[in-house]
Amino acid sequence: MLRFTALLSGLLLVSCVTPALPPPTPQDPVKVFLLLEGEHAGILLPNGPDGWLEYSYGDWGWVVMGRDTPCYASFALFVKTEGALGRRIIHGHPSADAFSVARGSRFQPFFADRKKVEALRTKLDAEYEQTQEKPFFNQSFGLNYVHAQHDYHLFHHCAHATIEWLQALDCDVSAAGIIRSVELRGIAPEYAP
Repeated sequence: MLRFTALLSGLLLVSCVTPALPPPTPQDPVKVFLLLEGEHAGILLPNGPDGWLEYSYGDWGWVVMGRDTPCYASFALFVKTEGALGRRIIHGHPSADAFSVARGSRFQPFFADRKKVEALRTKLDAEYEQTQEKPFFNQSFGLNYVHAQHDYHLFHHCAHATIEWLQALDCDVSAAGIIRSVELRGIAPEYAP
């Protein structure tokens, strides 16, 4: 166990927060938010004139089964586990949302091309809805979760999923190496009050 703990500590030390750059000049710009909560990352896509659709990726055991211990977190990183895709609707500005306030969320706004945003939302909506299962509501996070298409592990966790989503929006970001989280460079975050 001591060797495992030392290995995990070493991996966390060499892991990094991957920088991302927003698309340079979208033709038909629409606002999107990168969501940051500690080491967790997700994305908010526009949902009507004054709403947002949050998408989040995580480990099924953690967000659905309640296995939220450091021991299980270590296990989930080194052994492929079931992934979970979370979704929720936010009305109004995200920083005023009660769950965002409770979770200490930070939001990095950027602009992406409308067609790319709509294509990403269509893709995520299809993955979320194709499972034909009743979503599980996690009271702590305020999201409804279904089984994701990809397993969760060290090289595919919330940061990797978010990087894939950012790449679909033409953000300049790499998913190489051991990644702890992702953050947009040159964009000051908006904090939940």
